[in-house]
Amino acid sequence: MAWLKQNAYRIGIVLLLLIAGAFLALIDQRSSLVSQHSPIPEGDHGTPDQYLEQVVYTRYDDQGRPYQVLESPKISNFSQADESIADQPKLAMLDSNNRHWHATGDTGVVNQDNTHVVLKGNAQVTEPEQQWRLTTDILNYNRDQGRIWSDSESNFFQGQHKTSGDRFQAWTDTSRALLEGNISSTFMPRH
Repeated sequence: MAWLKQNAYRIGIVLLLLIAGAFLALIDQRSSLVSQHSPIPEGDHGTPDQYLEQVVYTRYDDQGRPYQVLESPKISNFSQADESIADQPKLAMLDSNNRHWHATGDTGVVNQDNTHVVLKGNAQVTEPEQQWRLTTDILNYNRDQGRIWSDSESNFFQGQHKTSGDRFQAWTDTSRALLEGNISSTFMPRH
């Protein structure tokens, strides 16, 4: 018992060091687990600066009228690349003639000022008033040019008619469309 009283200080320091070592080992182990299963995904652009869920972006013109709405369950923002990546985006656009356009895709890449949007994977754009729809793999939209285009195989549908080609362009403000390369059409007769 006398030995314990004489060495109590040393035993206390050893116990304190053991507890501190165990605590630091636990912290190190937790940080390695957290870094392996980070909630922030890394992609081709690296790690996003921020990501938003259940997003609705609305762009307004100088008179305060909405002209573009982008909806997505999740958007990851990459400030280094000056762009954002949207999962399952839905894009609604209003042209200068007040016609509504709707576009969707599996993913979307949006530049920081929202003037250029690229929809990838099962991309589709519709103009309900004229009852036409375009499907393609990659669809580009540039607000400043009033232009929608695809440099990949495109299928244009209007009513029962289908026209396919290698490239597609449409100008939203002038009601012009151009389908190029290996054009084929199917026209269904009216009964």
